[in-house]
Amino acid sequence: MRPAFPLAIAAFAVFFGTPQSVSSQQNADPSVTEIVNRAAAQRPLYQEVFRNLLSRETKTFEIYGKNGEVKRTRTVVSTFLVYQLSRDPTRISEFRNIQSVDGKPVENTEGRTENLFATVAKAESSEKELKQIETESQRFDEDISISGQTLFQAVTLTENLSPFFEFTLEGKENIDGETAFVVAYRQIRATPYITADPTRMPADHRLTVFNDAGLKVGMELGERLSGKLWIDTNSFRIRRELRDFTIQPRNASRPVMLAETTFQYQPSTFGILVPKQITHIQYNVTDGGRSSRKDAKITFTYDNFTKPDVEVKSAEIRTN
Repeated sequence: MRPAFPLAIAAFAVFFGTPQSVSSQQNADPSVTEIVNRAAAQRPLYQEVFRNLLSRETKTFEIYGKNGEVKRTRTVVSTFLVYQLSRDPTRISEFRNIQSVDGKPVENTEGRTENLFATVAKAESSEKELKQIETESQRFDEDISISGQTLFQAVTLTENLSPFFEFTLEGKENIDGETAFVVAYRQIRATPYITADPTRMPADHRLTVFNDAGLKVGMELGERLSGKLWIDTNSFRIRRELRDFTIQPRNASRPVMLAETTFQYQPSTFGILVPKQITHIQYNVTDGGRSSRKDAKITFTYDNFTKPDVEVKSAEIRTN
């Protein structure tokens, strides 16, 4: 399974008040519109800074049986690098130099990395370069492979999908000793940017749930995205996100869970909050889309992020 959902979301609300009411609320919390807009303004900084950074990643797979039991597990430990594509400097990817699998060291990791970057330097296009990076990074993954989860923070706050969502301020919570606004979001109508139909996805991101779930390519799936954002009350940076992706075909009486992802972020020395842990739960749709069961759980855990001792952009690895 290769779930990859191109998402981009923003929301706008309107706050009305007389001059007297505005004056009386000068010390009140900002409206949900202001919170969302100020959090959205932090996204470009994240995308600018979160590249050429290094961390230790522990990726844990749990594959479930039909009765919900864990059939098998796998733990992959890697040196994780946010890699800037040499063919297109505006694009980045996740590169994993795999160190161990289930506690057993992987041989010749440095040699494989050198050979890989020598190969990608000769790639004819950025798409081929990206494919080679992903293939190397995911070679020990289980049946489900997921990539790119760290690269774009709070995709629900981008502008082009704002008419399709509503945002609600639910209050405040303490996250790792800091206070955060809790903002719920809910998709209110369909958009082609949020899809589970493989015919509307890039060719290398197909969902195998279509193979045995009785779902037909091109059918209306009623895809919907919902979740919550925990937004720091001072910096307006994202501290946590819960994202649920559901479908509801015409023959289904209620939404059916397809994927559930939780993002947790931690402080860094780079002026942004960086990934701490990402948990993705993938569901297998059954009964023609009327139900689903938990299929796999993948947990990505990161140590502190640092700048690498080498600059990796092509076959040449230059010491800083």
